[in-house]
Amino acid sequence: MTLIPALFLASTALPAASIAWENPCRDQSSSLPYCDRALSARDRSRDLVSRLRKHEKLGLLRTGTDGVPRLGIREYQW
Repeated sequence: MTLIPALFLASTALPAASIAWENPCRDQSSSLPYCDRALSARDRSRDLVSRLRKHEKLGLLRTGTDGVPRLGIREYQW
């Protein structure tokens, strides 16, 4: 599993103390496989990464990003 999906999955389990937490798997995203908690973390991660466009993957590697709103990934600043 790569770091980005692992961080995403961890963020769906516990809210971050410094920001207002929102569940990325609500609304239109809730029916997507990466939001299905019945699937393994590996399968969910693979699904999420497969939906990211190349420029989005590269953007998530920076210390700050605008997120990927279409997939429910919020902006962050490390």
